[in-house]
Amino acid sequence: MVGHRCSVCGLVAFPPDPYGCQNCGASEDALEEVELEAAGSLRAMATVHRHHQDHPATPFTVGIIELVDGPVIKAIVQGEEASVGSRVEGKLVPTEITDNGTQLVDLYFQVVK
Repeated sequence: MVGHRCSVCGLVAFPPDPYGCQNCGASEDALEEVELEAAGSLRAMATVHRHHQDHPATPFTVGIIELVDGPVIKAIVQGEEASVGSRVEGKLVPTEITDNGTQLVDLYFQVVK
């Protein structure tokens, strides 16, 4: 995962923001690209039973994940044993193949034991 770090205040953010730091307002020139580990802990979760699109199929679980490198993100969480505090790791999951043959993927997080 690629995020950015502000050289003025040190905030690590994901996804990268091309406009500048959301914390201190420093310009985009103050942001450096950083690689983030796709792992963290589950802060909160909710199961979705009705959804306006075909993908992902319901029911699915959405989690608020605090990454080990700092940022907090929202993502789909897999694993029946998911609970607040669970350790999770990111994985790329194939979703569909476009008309031109490109394989699309989503980033999901899996509970690790």
